Amino acid sequence: MAGGEIGSLSNPVDLVTIGSALHWMDIQKTLSAASELLRSGGGITLLDMRSIWGGSSDWEQAVVRVVQKWMGTERRAGSGTF
Repeated sequence: MAGGEIGSLSNPVDLVTIGSALHWMDIQKTLSAASELLRSGGGITLLDMRSIWGGSSDWEQAVVRVVQKWMGTERRAGSGTF
């Protein structure tokens, strides 16, 4: 929902995407509101221009932990790993 109020949706959604503007928002409030919109099994995708892998904020570290839990600690890119 580009440019709209997150609370104006009336039906649950499968996916909420948030682009690189998240840093302009109240992160806790935004993610909490987004999670309330999700139907069971839905997800939130955070997109940014920089990598979260070296991030020091609580939310960045939480995202890395979730990704590593499900995808493993080895990061893959193309035919290589790092």
